[in-house]
Amino acid sequence: MRAIAGRAALYLAFDGALLGTKTFQYQILRDDGMMLILTATSTQNNIPRMLGEFEVMVSSIRVH
Repeated sequence: MRAIAGRAALYLAFDGALLGTKTFQYQILRDDGMMLILTATSTQNNIPRMLGEFEVMVSSIRVH
C-alpha cells in the first residue's frame, strides 16, 4: 500500500503479458466507491525511465 492524493492506494508490480515486460499498477478508491486504476507496462530496459515518469504522473493526481 502507498499513499496517493491523501488516500491509500494498492500498488502492484508484476510480469507483463508480453515476454520481457513489466507492468506497474495503482488502484485508488474514489469517494463514490469507484476504483481509479492506473497501469503502465514497459520493456525491461526502459523501466527506470518509464517508472520515473509514471510516478510523477501518479503523484500529480487529485481524487475527489
